[in-house]
Amino acid sequence: MYPDPVFTVKLTATARKTMDEYDSSHFPLRAMRLDHQLRWFLPPGPDGYCKFLSPAGRCLIYEARPLVCCLHTCLPCTGEFTAMKNRLYFAGQQALVLKMQNLIAPQSAPPPVYRPWDNPLVTIESYDVLICDILRWSQAAGAFPGNGRHP
Repeated sequence: MYPDPVFTVKLTATARKTMDEYDSSHFPLRAMRLDHQLRWFLPPGPDGYCKFLSPAGRCLIYEARPLVCCLHTCLPCTGEFTAMKNRLYFAGQQALVLKMQNLIAPQSAPPPVYRPWDNPLVTIESYDVLICDILRWSQAAGAFPGNGRHP
């Protein structure tokens, strides 16, 4: 499962309820890994399913779940909806790279340079954004289905 930067904010806030400031702010680093394409993902639990599912199959972090889970459907998607989800995932993954760089960088290092208009997901902290802005950005960035650049 590929998360997004809003997920890291929500996951940190959830962790802060039971952890101190330092541990909760670094919790996303312990929860996520990099794949072979250097994309951040949430590795599955030992049973192969999401590590945040209870034994009964309920989401344990429902309020903090990533966009990929919010958009998940149990029914087959139309081609347009699948393309939209892929573009949103692409934008989320690109923004997450910057978010994770901020967590990994030493305190003395300058923060990564980005411009909010480069990707609308870079500066948001909730999913209450204009999806059309994200889709427009992801189309301009080249996240088109069939071009070999899948998120």
